[in-house]
Amino acid sequence: MTQYYALPKFSLNRSRPSIKVLITLFLIGTLLATWLSVYTLHHRTGLTVRGVVQYYLGNEGVVGAAEILFPKSSGEMLEFFHIHAFTLLLLMFILCHFVALTTVSEARKIMNFTLTFLSWLGMMVFPWGVRFGASPSRWAGAALCSGFVFLAVTAVGSAAVLWEVWISPLGDAKALGDPEDGPDL
Repeated sequence: MTQYYALPKFSLNRSRPSIKVLITLFLIGTLLATWLSVYTLHHRTGLTVRGVVQYYLGNEGVVGAAEILFPKSSGEMLEFFHIHAFTLLLLMFILCHFVALTTVSEARKIMNFTLTFLSWLGMMVFPWGVRFGASPSRWAGAALCSGFVFLAVTAVGSAAVLWEVWISPLGDAKALGDPEDGPDL
């Protein structure tokens, strides 16, 4: 993907239709997967601090609970976070590369990248505080906040890329891959 930085006339909008469709389908898949994650989290926790605390600490003593939840073990936590740390990091890397190829200002790109990384870090660290730290409610609030920030930067980054690919004023420009533009990428 970084080879595109070396092309002086490159823009996402001037990409070949196949590249535009590929990027668009990736972003649609990313947004659907993000929505599914939020839906799953809502189902498990109600997207509330209390729900997050019960999810990690269990609810054995709660009268009238719909289902009995047991405290998450260290092994359960490690397995879940190992998978999510790696996959989310790859997703972030790809999405941030697409954002880097937009005409958004460098300051906004850096802010997006920083918020993306910090929210990912929060989503990886704060649940451990809920489960094993003092003041689980504070940790749970921070975990929810991190998740919402990650959702927001994913949506904003995806929207910026889709704008650049399909709507940007460069839309009438000739697509890269035309013979006079150099090598077909």
